[in-house]
Amino acid sequence: PEAVVDRRRAGLMIGIELAEDCPELAGLALEAGLLLNVTAGCTLRLLPPLVMSEAQAAEFGGALADVVSNWWEARAALPGAA
Repeated sequence: PEAVVDRRRAGLMIGIELAEDCPELAGLALEAGLLLNVTAGCTLRLLPPLVMSEAQAAEFGGALADVVSNWWEARAALPGAA
């Protein structure tokens, strides 16, 4: 299964729904220098600044993909994980 189930946005607010609850992802992202929060247990909420450049957005996106991918792989390696 894939980690990302859905993506939504309203204006600049972006929601990324994951397949599993992920309360620890906010802390993992912060360790990687990213600021986001987790809502509804499994939704990442991103609120990028209006002054973000395309290069900064690409850098953020790549770093976020790494954090989510590492979390998903670690979660899948746990005993009893589906």
